[in-house]
Amino acid sequence: MRDRYRVAVYVFDGQPATAARVLCLDHADFPEAGTQIPAGGVDRFETLEAAAAREVLEETGIRITPARALGVQVIEDQASQVRKVTVFLAARALQVPAERWRHTVPPQEGQDAGMVFECFFLDLHQATAALQIDRQAEFLPLVPSDWHAPAS
Repeated sequence: MRDRYRVAVYVFDGQPATAARVLCLDHADFPEAGTQIPAGGVDRFETLEAAAAREVLEETGIRITPARALGVQVIEDQASQVRKVTVFLAARALQVPAERWRHTVPPQEGQDAGMVFECFFLDLHQATAALQIDRQAEFLPLVPSDWHAPAS
């Protein structure tokens, strides 16, 4: 079995609000992929924090504060003989373009170029219910409450 190293990022909007909101996305061309958080592979010699910032920027067009690691998830897929090792991180958005927006991955981003994502924020309860793909909600309870608040 070969390992595939990934990051998945809980991005909070950092805006004054009554409830914390986490960035989610849907693949516009692949609705069967389900609602997800920004995630993807870690390049060789890339730090986890750099991979998190890159993936969020590629998939949503926004920049984030330095990410903080929360936990590691391992999922073994016997059919493909791949062990997905995913580090979950938390960060805040440095800017939020709109309540909902559509982002197209730029051409220089290789295999993901041209992918279109519908980006939006959900409160923690909604995100926990929506993030069922690869158990992406698994580490939401570990996000410290001070990360739900606006960046200072």
